Amino acid sequence: CKACEPVEYLESTGTQYINTGINISATDNFIATYIVTLKENSTAYIQGMGYSMINHGYWGLYQNSRGYCIANYPAEYNYKSVYPQEKDHVLFKRTINQDGESTHQLYINNNKIQKTLTRSTGETGPCTIFSIGGSGRKISGKVYQHKLELNGTLVRDFIPVLDPKKVPAMYDKENNVLYYNQGTGKFLYKN
Repeated sequence: CKACEPVEYLESTGTQYINTGINISATDNFIATYIVTLKENSTAYIQGMGYSMINHGYWGLYQNSRGYCIANYPAEYNYKSVYPQEKDHVLFKRTINQDGESTHQLYINNNKIQKTLTRSTGETGPCTIFSIGGSGRKISGKVYQHKLELNGTLVRDFIPVLDPKKVPAMYDKENNVLYYNQGTGKFLYKN
């Protein structure tokens, strides 16, 4: 987007989200990478909720009072001492084997922080940023960059920008497409 202005990050206040236009199926391998800053909120934990940075159908990547974790894992698989910092580098990888079982791996700042667990895959659904499938729980936090590889191919390469009308959006450098807020309110940003 030649007329767009890059910004440091987009920040959701808890009601905004981006639909990437990618649907993850139960047989897809993917690697999602982020640079993020998430805000902790004890109310979310009390309600049994976490924050999802990205949702791949049934599998959401969360941060809650236990630290970073992958949704729907047994509690013993949730890493209990890595909590959000400024500009965390996050890598979330899912691999499907011939039996249809999925193996999930989670790295924060190049450190593997969660046991690898293989289990049957769950539901499929839209891949969203700042939310679980758009209609579910949303995060308060900042995204500085996000890339998504699907079955070995880079399908999204997002950076935060202001469009020519100064509206915050995520710009996909891979496909030259702008993605706008699908929730309510407005994204915050930093020039």
